[in-house]
Amino acid sequence: MSRIVEKEGYKKPIVNCVIMDLDGCIADDRRRRIHIPDWPKYYADILNDSVFPEQLFLWHRIQREVPIFIFTGRPEYLHNDTKEWLRIHGLEYAKMFMRPDKSKDATWKLKSEWLSFIQSNGVSPSLVYEDDPSCCSMFAGAGLVVHQVLRSAQ
Repeated sequence: MSRIVEKEGYKKPIVNCVIMDLDGCIADDRRRRIHIPDWPKYYADILNDSVFPEQLFLWHRIQREVPIFIFTGRPEYLHNDTKEWLRIHGLEYAKMFMRPDKSKDATWKLKSEWLSFIQSNGVSPSLVYEDDPSCCSMFAGAGLVVHQVLRSAQ
């Protein structure tokens, strides 16, 4: 199981949250997608990702009302870069779940495990923002409201 990364200073008891994915949802990864499935190349330049403006607006609105939990398929070795990218763009969050470095598990499987973990700890997600169709199906199958983020290749 991945470790839970908590934002320093976040002290409120958490009973509700919104789950957000990063790449393709808030982080504009379109220029990096040419490297899939060469994951080291795909992730090499994450600090230079821009933010989708409409998602930035939503993130800021949501973070005022409810904690944001990040569920990302990014491997844990990118923790510091990811945390820096979030800081640069003013994206506050309560918890972040990342793929264990050596994991080859399907992303939907990891996110399902993280969902079970937070639910077993009394947290009930109210909404999910996700772009991966298999993850969207998993979250919807678990009874959650899912906003699938679809983007053009441009």
